[in-house]
Amino acid sequence: MPGTLSPPAESAARAARILGGDIRPTDYLPVTDRVRFLTDREMDFARERLKGGEPSDAAVQRQLRQNLLLVHHPDEHVGYLEDDHGIIVVVTGLDEIERVIKTVPFELRKEVCFGFISTVW
Repeated sequence: MPGTLSPPAESAARAARILGGDIRPTDYLPVTDRVRFLTDREMDFARERLKGGEPSDAAVQRQLRQNLLLVHHPDEHVGYLEDDHGIIVVVTGLDEIERVIKTVPFELRKEVCFGFISTVW
């Protein structure tokens, strides 16, 4: 259809928008019931190990963010940003990551974390 972007072009346009500073609330990964369940379960385990003590707020946030990626992008290569509001996945898949690395200036992508979100422990 004329005038519509192909999926790689849409992905590149979205990445450019986000990396250019135009971040929208809908760009953040949502904290779903599954994310909450996993995080609560892991914090219960931590409390047992701490003999009733509470995990630090930083530990809870770190686990929540790890679970956001795990639930929304299992076994995928991703490029993502983190800020005080959550996680934004900028790009997924090795081909798209390569495209961002080759075409987006370093100054715009220097805060992007790249990694593989493994479900195998």
